[in-house]
Amino acid sequence: MMPVEVAIQLPDEVAAMLRHDNRDLSRWSLEKLLCSLYRDGILSQVEAMRDLGLPSRLAFEELLTRHHLHRDWSAAEIDTELAAQCRNFHQIYPPVVNNIDRPAKCFYS
Repeated sequence: MMPVEVAIQLPDEVAAMLRHDNRDLSRWSLEKLLCSLYRDGILSQVEAMRDLGLPSRLAFEELLTRHHLHRDWSAAEIDTELAAQCRNFHQIYPPVVNNIDRPAKCFYS
């Protein structure tokens, strides 16, 4: 699929405010749009990351924070995410006995 080019006209005052940090307005606009589409549930995290060329979930979460855009997670989504984090924790830190004779454990387990 070919990318679609979208053009907008901003008042000079608005453009000047957005350029205050030598910001690349095209990139900034793309980030804002795709992060908003993710927040609204239109794009998945994987789709937004791919389209933005981001290498990791951490990079995507940092981008959301920079743009002050966060998705409202349902309780079920939070439970699923925490379960995945615990699985990842146990892959990195297999249950072993630590120095106080208790197995390493995921905080959320």
